[in-house]
Amino acid sequence: MTCTEHRRLQELKRYAILDTEPEETFDRITRLTRDLLDTPIALISLADENRQWFKSKQGLHLDEATREGSFCAVALESGHPLVVEDSLLDDRFKNSDIVQGPHKIRFYAGVPLTSPSGHHLGVLCIMDHKPRKLTHDQLANLYDMGRVVIDEIELRSLATFDCLTGLQQRQGFWLKARQELERSKRYDSDLSLILFDIDRFKKVNDSYGHAAGDRVLQQIADICRSQIRAFDTPARFGGEEFTILLPQTEIADAFQIAERIRTSIANMPTYYCNQEISVTTSFGVSSLNTSNVYSVTELLRVADKCLYQAKSKGRNRTVTIAA
Repeated sequence: MTCTEHRRLQELKRYAILDTEPEETFDRITRLTRDLLDTPIALISLADENRQWFKSKQGLHLDEATREGSFCAVALESGHPLVVEDSLLDDRFKNSDIVQGPHKIRFYAGVPLTSPSGHHLGVLCIMDHKPRKLTHDQLANLYDMGRVVIDEIELRSLATFDCLTGLQQRQGFWLKARQELERSKRYDSDLSLILFDIDRFKKVNDSYGHAAGDRVLQQIADICRSQIRAFDTPARFGGEEFTILLPQTEIADAFQIAERIRTSIANMPTYYCNQEISVTTSFGVSSLNTSNVYSVTELLRVADKCLYQAKSKGRNRTVTIAA
């Protein structure tokens, strides 16, 4: 995988949109695109590492498809609009499943969905079962609708991130957690969750002021990011409460990650206006398919129970589901 592709996938992950439920906002865009350009099929296709996943679809009864060799993959990799007037006359696609199989796609036009940072997240495309041409004005309309898709993705993202710490907030966490839960069930893989909060955080605000408390929250967020992998999801879940979603992670490994974060926080004081502020944190850790945990709600419930035990045992410690 190239560095550019890695950064693109990280950008796509940041938006926490893959494998989410259908949303009327995006379905409205594909309906308008289909009607505006008079085609039977319109799709918002987002490109994961090995697949194209359809956030919204009109006229095609697929949730996802293989990325390799697809129309959308070519448009994505080129970074430019792709128009195929007759797929049977194009050597790149004439033998592909979507052309030769039951869908019998003959016409395709797609524009990359490019984020403000310049990464191509996917494609807005239209398709038809018969050859056709696309005028310059029609291509411009398709491009404009693609910008609408990106604007909606950006607006959706702004609603899911905490402006103080830069972490996901509660809404964003739930979106990502549902995605990872489905992925874990699909591939029968591990999924663990860390829940922690700052011990006696009210005392920090009362003693040093809320600005100092904000600096503590920011530093804890930085520590979290430094101790986890790129595909883990840290979130600010409440005022001084944080959670970290850990895909492909057994509970023993999640415990070790929690301990690293807890120790780093305890050993790294925050400096604010020449004042040294030291805090500790208490952690609860849970894991999917352990002690009848099969949902995100149960992951949180069990982690919260463990966190409560950590508090009752004296704080500044980590308790797992096995405790």
